Amino acid sequence: MSNYLNLRVTARLAIVMEWRTPIDKTLITKLTNMYLPCLEELKQG
Repeated sequence: MSNYLNLRVTARLAIVMEWRTPIDKTLITKLTNMYLPCLEELKQG
C-alpha cells in the first residue's frame, strides 16, 4: 500500500511542479518507468 501512496504523492508533486515550470519529458518518462513495476505489483496484489 505504501507504493500506492508514494505514487499519489509523486503525481501530486509533478502537478504542482508543472504549474510553476513545464516538466521535462524525460523526467516524466523516468517517473513512469520507476512506478510501472509498482503498479504491476499492485494489480497482481
